[in-house]
Amino acid sequence: QASNGAALMVAGDKQSATLKANDLTAGTTTINVTVTDEYGQSTSAEQALVVTVADDEAPTISVTASHAKISINEQGQGRTDVEFTASVSDDYTPINALTLNWSASNGAALRVSNDGRTATLLGSNLTEGVIVVTATVRDEMSQSAQASQGLTVDVDKAPVIRALTATPAVQKVLAGQKNSQPITIV
Repeated sequence: QASNGAALMVAGDKQSATLKANDLTAGTTTINVTVTDEYGQSTSAEQALVVTVADDEAPTISVTASHAKISINEQGQGRTDVEFTASVSDDYTPINALTLNWSASNGAALRVSNDGRTATLLGSNLTEGVIVVTATVRDEMSQSAQASQGLTVDVDKAPVIRALTATPAVQKVLAGQKNSQPITIV
């Protein structure tokens, strides 16, 4: 008899028994064997079986962002904090025991929540271009996985006047009168 309730299949010669596949779970299972002879005399023995779970899969992770694109002007108007959230899982390590590390491609510091599942890129750290925020999750067996999310930051710059040309550049008029020809400004 198995302490976890698993059924032992006794061989025809009654010299061995087999536990079916998938009958044992992680932990210790005690097998108790009692043998009775034809005269009713019996004896018992116990054997402890230790089953461990092999963590053979890396954790999984995905990252989402509160914004995919932000547009700001040269004075910084439109800056906003962007929150990145990681969803993680593992076949062995409990979620609260997984470790997460965050980084931003522009080198900006990220404000990470106490549980490590969210990281905030402050609006003051936004730089023009694409900023890639990456989260790395590691389990108790040092297996890891990464996921990234990009944020596009556009800076709307004020228009620039490179040159102005007036044609004709010079026009003579008498004092107190107005120009007699149109002037084209390009």
